[in-house]
Amino acid sequence: MKKIQLDPDNWSAVIEPGVTAFELQKAVTQQGYRVNTAEPAATVCANIVCTGLFSTWANAYGVGADHIVDMTFVDRHGTVFRINDKNAPNVFGFEQAVHPPPGICTEARVRMHPVTDDEEGILVPFTSLADALFFARDISRRRIGLAVGILGGHYLSTFISPTESLAEKTRDIFSGILEMTHVVSVIGDKYARNSIKQMVPCVIESNTLKMLMLGLPRLAGSGWTDIVTGLESDRPAYESIFSQEMLPVLEQVLAPSPETLAAAVDEDLREFYTNLYSRPHMTDMVWLTMFRIVSARMSRHKHMFAFLIYAPLDRVDVIQDLIASFADIAETHVIDHDLGFITPMDFGKRGILEYDYYIDHTDRTESEKIQQAMKDIEPMIDKLSAATRGVKFLKYIFSQGCARKENFLYT
Repeated sequence: MKKIQLDPDNWSAVIEPGVTAFELQKAVTQQGYRVNTAEPAATVCANIVCTGLFSTWANAYGVGADHIVDMTFVDRHGTVFRINDKNAPNVFGFEQAVHPPPGICTEARVRMHPVTDDEEGILVPFTSLADALFFARDISRRRIGLAVGILGGHYLSTFISPTESLAEKTRDIFSGILEMTHVVSVIGDKYARNSIKQMVPCVIESNTLKMLMLGLPRLAGSGWTDIVTGLESDRPAYESIFSQEMLPVLEQVLAPSPETLAAAVDEDLREFYTNLYSRPHMTDMVWLTMFRIVSARMSRHKHMFAFLIYAPLDRVDVIQDLIASFADIAETHVIDHDLGFITPMDFGKRGILEYDYYIDHTDRTESEKIQQAMKDIEPMIDKLSAATRGVKFLKYIFSQGCARKENFLYT
């Protein structure tokens, strides 16, 4: 059940349920298209049915029914139906309740999207979540950029670091020395990137991010920090460090190369990492965001429990209270935790927020902690959802992933 049949005239691809995100994305990119997919090993059909398939590309491509042209199911009685049949069960509706899936998906026709040859990634650093939220919402409502996501320090440092220890050091440098507690990651064409540069005082362009990635072990060293302390400014440190005048100095200090990066891993892995990071796509934000290869690093140090909530982006107070509640519950139960990402949707009117808990799944006491935490988390979200329009726990969207997003974002 691995069929992939592209239909360029209809801007769609027909797939069977065994097709993974990586396989589909690889097939369509070879023909100059893009699809919205999840983690590379996830099967696309199951991902759509289960969660509605969300990512930072949801800013432009949506979620749920936005992904599909048609799907074929076999229901529990053995009846075969297409969701576009007039008499088919209504999979586009939504009810805030835990429901079984509509059946077993045997085929899906998913949407393909155009790609331009001037797309690149850009990072916009901020000293506060509130400022990052305002900016992400602003560019979403102005239709600037394709994939957009607010990343916390843990996500950013983990994604670009080949080892756990290097990720920890990098996070401390980003949030501490450089004062960038959050970044807004954007994939966009040259017009989007030029617009963003006019909106903010500092950006980290794709070439600069590549330099940081390939020079990361030296960034995590102590020597270069003297440069930061020597810069006198009342502005955040990242504005000085990533200024055009300082980039040549930073490059000299970091000496970015596959060999420099490979020095961070064990000796028997260095040749492999040198060869791996000699490939351009391993430092290409567009490719990494499309294929999400490094997402596997998120559970490198501990098993991750991801909590997903849709929320109104114009209510910064609600989002901050939600994050604070997750943090308080985690601290109460002594669980490692952090913000994952926030992606704007539907022109900035709504967003999807991921908050992550990390436990050692081999430790029984850690497993008990997450079980106890869940008893606090679900009532907290349900209470907030009942009191605030636009707050929706992904728990209720499970198995209703084909629903129109309007039916759960605005109810």
